[in-house]
Amino acid sequence: TLYYNGVNRFRTSGAGVTVYNQLDTTNIVASGIITATTELNSPLVGVGTDDPATDIQVRKAGAAQIRVSSDTDAAIVSVGRETGAGNGNNAAFRYGNNSTGFPYSNSDSLDIINYDNGNVNFYLSATTQGGYYWHKGSNSSRLMTLTNTGRLGIGLTNPSEALSVVGIATVTGNLLVGGNGSF
Repeated sequence: TLYYNGVNRFRTSGAGVTVYNQLDTTNIVASGIITATTELNSPLVGVGTDDPATDIQVRKAGAAQIRVSSDTDAAIVSVGRETGAGNGNNAAFRYGNNSTGFPYSNSDSLDIINYDNGNVNFYLSATTQGGYYWHKGSNSSRLMTLTNTGRLGIGLTNPSEALSVVGIATVTGNLLVGGNGSF
């Protein structure tokens, strides 16, 4: 036990070291598990902010990033209502999956999976603006567009009809045309 001005400041035991009040250090090199148990103002975690607005908030003047990566297996971010370790009431955003049962998933695939039987919903915007665009690669033209009015364009970016296709369309099976068909 170490005292300063009659106050206990430092103690060692068979379990480790206890520092009372404040520890000031320049560098800490640690291995194993590090646990922080002091709660500041709330159970919220802020990185780059001392006033987080959500459970975990990362704030930065420039681009901010949260990275989940694996050296040898899939990297997964999971959200849902699953109390156990299994998949059932949750969804996953994952990269690099090699498991069986997902034939198009491999070590360089991005998967969005709903493990429950509900919908996968894509909302174009919370306002009346915006569209949904499919691209291949950076700095490339759009392959497909879904406008905020529900028009789908394949091969064009501003479709004028409910479905507009530029190029050849192949239909295998039956084609049903209602109204006035123009050929």
